[in-house]
Amino acid sequence: MTEQETTGQVVEKKSSKKMIFIIVGAVVVIGAVIGILFATGIIGGGGDEEIDPNAADPNQAIKTVKPIKAMPTVALEPFVVNLADTDQTRFLKVTIVIELTDEKLVEQVELVKNNIRDAIINLLSSKTYIQIRNSKGKLRLKQELTQRLNEIFQTNAVNDVLFTDFIVS
Repeated sequence: MTEQETTGQVVEKKSSKKMIFIIVGAVVVIGAVIGILFATGIIGGGGDEEIDPNAADPNQAIKTVKPIKAMPTVALEPFVVNLADTDQTRFLKVTIVIELTDEKLVEQVELVKNNIRDAIINLLSSKTYIQIRNSKGKLRLKQELTQRLNEIFQTNAVNDVLFTDFIVS
């Protein structure tokens, strides 16, 4: 083998390694750009539209989704209560956020916070494990709490009661 042939092979190996690095680098950059475009919603999304599969006219199938209006909320300190079970001692630890219908009501919640906590403790401690163990029971409890709190305000001030923590032991 001549010196030129071995030098040619070395140059060829170096250029093929360089080419592999360039291709891999380009793929990484293109992947990153596509990922950013997906994440920002520029491609692959159209997040403000929803397709109505029941629309008679295909041109009317796309409708605009209304943005969700954030309601004012008040987070309460966690509650730990004994449940009303007689066969076994059970505890409920729950953290509640009250969703209000109007921003002006946030100040009123502070004024009657002790009444709110008392009503919640009385209702929670009257429940048994069987009554609150599944999602249907939790939904019913949320409805009862909403009703009880609206009685305190003597109006429909509370839109919803949200559980941010719910542990039974």
